[in-house]
Amino acid sequence: MARHIIYFPDLVGSLERGSNRLVIGGDEAHHLARVKRLEVGDGAVVCDGLGRVASMTLEAITKSRDGWTVTLRASEVRTVPAPSPRVVVLASPPKGDHLSEMIDGLSQAGCAAWRPLITTRTIVDPREGKLERLARTAIESLKQCGRAHLMELGERIELRDVLTKRAELRLPATLIEADEEGGPPGSLPAFESCCLLVGPEGGLSNEERASLAAAGAIRLRVGPHTLRSETAAVVACAAIMSR
Repeated sequence: MARHIIYFPDLVGSLERGSNRLVIGGDEAHHLARVKRLEVGDGAVVCDGLGRVASMTLEAITKSRDGWTVTLRASEVRTVPAPSPRVVVLASPPKGDHLSEMIDGLSQAGCAAWRPLITTRTIVDPREGKLERLARTAIESLKQCGRAHLMELGERIELRDVLTKRAELRLPATLIEADEEGGPPGSLPAFESCCLLVGPEGGLSNEERASLAAAGAIRLRVGPHTLRSETAAVVACAAIMSR
């Protein structure tokens, strides 16, 4: 059985300030004690979302008026390299819960970062509150799938800025467009990082597709069927990561 994974952003700093012990409270401690029902002596993995991962053992579980507290001892701390290639997904947000499903799926597929892509036919423009909820989805996905690097969630970006300001915005130079008329994953060239663009349910306009072609974007076909936008984003990302 896989050991329980805990997300703790200040992992290394907390260990360096004292010993190899880590004290966790709040919702995470409550989840360990009451939901997972771990016991003293059980193992757990703690990661900070930046690639640092610690193998730990539960030393104590206590409950006070303020809630649960869990103490763990680290036996090993290692740094896990980021997945390669680095895939930055720029995808138009789908409606409702489909956006959270897309973020969860992209995280599992190995996506490095996601930003909401605003195009002519984009309907959903997620605001700050929605992005905060998506951040929690990304954390839960990290814990579920065991990735060491938390998927980054960035600000909205206009397609025209992707085409004209990639260097300024520090976006990868290679553009890949998920498109039914593209080539298979095996036709992709070698690269260390890329921007994967996925349009909204209505697709990109002819003008937008022409602009991407003029910018040298590579069209990628990821299956024989027409996919929902959230499915296309996940499948295309997985195809790029595993090519």
